[in-house]
Parts: sequence; C-alpha cells; structure tokens
Amino acid sequence: MDYIQELRAFVGNMPLIMVGAGVLVFDAVYRLLLLRRSDNHLWGILGGAMEPGETLEETALREISEETGLEVRGMQLMDIYALLDGIQTIARNGLQFAASDYDMERYERLMDLAMQTYSELLDEQDKQIRARFLRELGYITPKVGADGAIFNAAGEILLMERADGSGWCLPCGFVEPNETPVEAVIREVREETGLEIEIGQLVGVFTRKPSAAYGPHTTVAIVHLCKVTDGELRLSHEGLDLRYWAIDAVPYWHANHERYALAAHQAWISREILPAISD
Repeated sequence: MDYIQELRAFVGNMPLIMVGAGVLVFDAVYRLLLLRRSDNHLWGILGGAMEPGETLEETALREISEETGLEVRGMQLMDIYALLDGIQTIARNGLQFAASDYDMERYERLMDLAMQTYSELLDEQDKQIRARFLRELGYITPKVGADGAIFNAAGEILLMERADGSGWCLPCGFVEPNETPVEAVIREVREETGLEIEIGQLVGVFTRKPSAAYGPHTTVAIVHLCKVTDGELRLSHEGLDLRYWAIDAVPYWHANHERYALAAHQAWISREILPAISD
C-alpha cells in the first residue's frame, strides 16, 4: 500500500478513486468464506486494492493468499447483478435455516451488504429493497416465466414493443401461484394481444442470469409454440405497439427474446416435433 501513501503525499485528503477486486470463495457445499475485519469487526468478502502492474485477476489471487493462505482455481469474473443475486440468495436461505446465532450474524451482514449495493445501483432505499426480498418465503429459487411464440403464414413472429422501452418481446409473463406454464402462456397471450391460442410444442427452457442488462434476478423462461384459434389483435397497457415481424428485421429485442424467437422459428419451419432446448 506504499503507493497509496505516496499519492496521499501529493493530494492530501482529496478523494481518491481506487480500483480493487472482491472475491467470493465457496466450498464444496456452497458455503461462502467471509473475513472478519480487524478495523471495524464486521464480516465481509475477501479482496483489496489493486497494486501497480497487477491485473484484476492477479489482485484477487494475491488478496486470497494474503488474507486466508489459500490457493484457488476456477475463478471467473461476475456481473455485479449476478454477484448480488448470489449473495442475497445465500443470505436469505441462511436466515431461513441457520442453526446458530453466529451463522445468523454472518447472514445478516451478507444481507446488509447486498441491500446497500442494490440501493446504490437502483437508487432506492435499502430498507425498501430488503423488505421486498424478505416477503418471499421458503427456499429462494429463480423466477419462472412463460412465453408464447406465434407465427403468421409468412413466418413472421408476433411481438409486443414493451411500454417500459426495453424492446420488442414475445407475449410473456411470470407464472402465477397455482398456475401451470401452459396456463400462464394462454393467459399472457390473451392479456397482451387479445388472442386465444392453443399450445403446440414446447420450444425450450431458457435461463437468463442476473446482469446489468437483464435485471437482478435469475429467470427461467419456458417457451411454447402457439397457434391462434380466435380473437383479434388488441394492444394492452403493457405495450406501445403490437405487430408481426420478420425475425431479422426486429430493430431492438427485449433481453434475450431473439434467442427464444430463433429457436421457436426452427420449430415452426420444421413442421414436426423437435427436441426441446434446455439452456
């Protein structure tokens, strides 16, 4: 840390922008290794400031070695939202099932760290974010969504331009309690397009991990190929526009819906049942 002291000699108490690496280290049963700091006695993840000439990976490896004596492998860079989702999931499951006050303290600290960072990223109060997460009971699992792929005779896919400005998407939504994915698709298509459908084949099950682009939750989307049986196109309050598109002409896709559309189009043009995708 001598170089930081040297910088301080030049700038005094002016703020410095420091680059550092934080590391999540898990054991074989996915317990997270935390360090209790000697300066404030609070629990936190491993890590520290980058030194001159280091890469972020080298910083991470050095900090792990210095703070724990461990050597690690299989390290990968995480998106901040994926990182927060992992931390808050561990914390919430831990608070649900912890068997000792010691463990409860560590999980509470993890929860606090995640909520504080969410608050900074989303510009919301951390107490409000914490309350929203804690309303979910039981073991924490990904969100489950259902999507409907509807094609016209020309092979164009029905898409809605989302009212939140995030692009064009298949008719879709989260599966509600006491509802099957098929029932969810039928309901969402009716609500968002005014159409009645019947389900063809399962296109696939797609995982969308947390990221700055996709949001703070892991989502599993179940996509079905659908056939219109009745109704007329009617735009809902959830959309700005509703139309059939050639897949290669869509100007701006929502999240990873282009992936859903391409897979569904392969199923549609095949005219036969294809093996469902699971990724």
